[in-house]
Amino acid sequence: MKRGILLLFLLFTFSQAFYSFISQPPVNSINWISFEEMLKLNEKEPRKVIVNITTEWCVGCRKMEATTYRDYKLVKYINDKFYAVQFDAEFKGDLRFNGEDFKFNPHLGKRGVHNLALYLSNGKSVYPTTSILDETLESPQPISGFLEADDLEFILNYFGENHYKSIEWSVYNELYSN
Repeated sequence: MKRGILLLFLLFTFSQAFYSFISQPPVNSINWISFEEMLKLNEKEPRKVIVNITTEWCVGCRKMEATTYRDYKLVKYINDKFYAVQFDAEFKGDLRFNGEDFKFNPHLGKRGVHNLALYLSNGKSVYPTTSILDETLESPQPISGFLEADDLEFILNYFGENHYKSIEWSVYNELYSN
């Protein structure tokens, strides 16, 4: 009888621990921050920035968030090397960035576009767009469209490891791509 009670107690304890483990939010998620937070953090500790330019209605954006941005290696790399910002291209507020004011323009496209999204994507309103900024928050490097985790990791490595400072992208891509 004592063994039965002990067995039940252990089974209950392990099931509670297992339930607690699986109900926790995933630890492998990107530390997405707002644009304003990134600006404050970058003043104290400059880092490269990855900006996920998205919209509420973008199916490819949701797919990339559910797959690419959940890849364990990619998540770790982004969290270690970059500030990660989610930016809604249809954000209606004003933002000040690098001494310039950026506003929402309701006359662009069907639903309007924020001018900062256009700046970060070199004038293209394609979603998703991943834009990478250096530590000085200059020279946005946009990559338009859906990216698989391996492809994005390859691109981020080019910037994160400072290869872009000494090797042209075409050469890097030819030398190091699979």
